[in-house]
This record gives sequence, C-alpha cells and structure tokens, in this order.
Amino acid sequence: MSIIAVPKPFIIAGTVVLGFVMVVALNIFVQSGRQENMCRIRASLQAMEMGDNGMQVAQQMASCVAKETGWAGSAEADEVLRILAAMPIAPCRYQGDWIMVRKHHSFLIRLAPGGKFKAWPIGKEIGGDTFSGNWSVFENKFVWMPASTVVWPLDINKMRPSSSEDAFTLEERNGDFSHYFRISEPVTEGCTDKP
Repeated sequence: MSIIAVPKPFIIAGTVVLGFVMVVALNIFVQSGRQENMCRIRASLQAMEMGDNGMQVAQQMASCVAKETGWAGSAEADEVLRILAAMPIAPCRYQGDWIMVRKHHSFLIRLAPGGKFKAWPIGKEIGGDTFSGNWSVFENKFVWMPASTVVWPLDINKMRPSSSEDAFTLEERNGDFSHYFRISEPVTEGCTDKP
C-alpha cells in the first residue's frame, strides 16, 4: 500500500480554510444567540405592558426571532407563527378545572373558554405565585403561552391518549409527564365542538 504525500503548503492552506469556516460559523451562531436574547428582552417588556395575553407575547417573540436571526432561527419561528395563526383552539373537552400532578409539584388549573388559563400552586407550594396566559390544542399537542414571562421555544407538549374524558396526560419537553384530573363538570354550554 502506498501513501500519497500531500505537499505541506496544501495542508497549511486546508487548515487555514477550515479554521476560517469554523470562525464564520461560530460568529453566526453567537450573533443569532444575541439576537434571540434581544427578542426575549423586547417580548418581556411588552409582556409587562400587555398584562394577561400570552398569545401576543408569543407572537412578538416569534416574529422578532424570525426577523432578527435570519436563517439560524427562522424555521422554528415560522412553525410557531403557523401554530399561533390557528389559535385559539380551546376544545370544550378540556375546558374546566383540573388538578395537574407532575414529578415534584402540582397545580389547580382553570382552562377557560376562549383559550385563557390560570394556575394556582397546591401542596408544598401553597401560597406561591399564580400564573396565567393562553392555552390551545393544535395537531394533538397542547400549547401553553404564559403571559408573565417569555417562553422560547414555545411550550408545546405532546398529548398522550386517554381512555377517560376526565383525565389526560401531557409529555413535557424534558420527557416528564404531567397528569391532569378533572375536578369540575365538563363545559357543554356554548360549545361548538364535541366535548
């Protein structure tokens, strides 16, 4: 077997080109992260002005990321904008009061008609801060848009099949499961979808 000798100038030139490409790629990545942080700051300031509208906060963040980061974040932002354009989708089957239990905490959550929610910590966290915003169901996923803080990427949880109308489970982005148990009568008045 023979080994091909590569002249030293070609090795040096190749190393320089590779280094240059890596520096450019790293710079694009860092600039994209800075722009995303600026979008987060703008959306946070807007959240303080808008009060209880998580959907507007999410739209602001997604629009900013799509505009400011160029190719580095726009595919994700475009997907979020597509989901937000379909909102609110608040099926009657989920409207009402629920107890949510997750690994280390639980909440009482009210899923209101029109896609608003409010959550109160229970158990060890009694007396903790409540939070609110918008909720929606899209393509067998549950979408949460808190009003008081910017969540990016958008909090989208896979819905797990349930045999009961009085319970459902969401798979969180980190792989944990949140289990919901109904504590109020299902909403039927004024519903256009099938509960």
